[in-house]
Amino acid sequence: MHKDSFDLEFSLSQFLNKIADKKLVSRQRLEEIESHLRDEIDDLQSHHELPEAFNIACTRFGSSEDILSQYETIFKNRRLAQLKNFLSYYFDGRFVMRILTGVILGLGFIFGGMAIEGGNAHSVMRLTPFLITVGGALAGLIIAYPTQHVFRSFAIAMTGKPASRAEYIDASRVFKSFGDFAVLSGLVGVIVGIMHVTRNLVNPEQIGPGVYVGLVCIFYTVMLKLFVCNPMHDSFVSKAYPSRESREVAPVHAKS
Repeated sequence: MHKDSFDLEFSLSQFLNKIADKKLVSRQRLEEIESHLRDEIDDLQSHHELPEAFNIACTRFGSSEDILSQYETIFKNRRLAQLKNFLSYYFDGRFVMRILTGVILGLGFIFGGMAIEGGNAHSVMRLTPFLITVGGALAGLIIAYPTQHVFRSFAIAMTGKPASRAEYIDASRVFKSFGDFAVLSGLVGVIVGIMHVTRNLVNPEQIGPGVYVGLVCIFYTVMLKLFVCNPMHDSFVSKAYPSRESREVAPVHAKS
């Protein structure tokens, strides 16, 4: 390309626009890149024609694709760091890992035992028993406690972030009640199943589904108590009363 027909401003604009299109480079950094290129081109023009000086400067600095690749890596690393900081701020990693480990081990043994006996996890994954058991228990909580207490207790349970003794005591009460309400909700599911059976005594093929709903409600009740309510209640009591002697009198204080 001849010097007279070469448009430096247009070429620089094209080069910089390729970088700017991805929105990874700040406007200030883009201006610094442009200034660096212009200085490099001015220095090279003492020995090279303008088009050649432009090409050499761009080659030394790196192609727009190389620059974007570098900034994409920086951007991804920055986003990962931001995510890590966000998670560490809102979640206690050790607490969450302890919960996940316990749940994975517990469910693994339970469903593993079912598989050995010829069953499968899909056989207990039913929406109706889940809604009856968990939905009824949640409704009971909302009636029994102020909504903000329920949300705060679940937030503490999910994040594991430190709280005050009073908040731990409130959370232990909420989860104890959650388990108690789950038992009652499960019994409602059993009653619904029995009613379905008695209503279809003359239609034997309809008896099985009713019995099945009742049994799965019991299954969800036990699972909720085993993996959520009792562990969370005991965990919050131990945090509210960390010493062994204080923990022995914790239930008395928790009920006051």
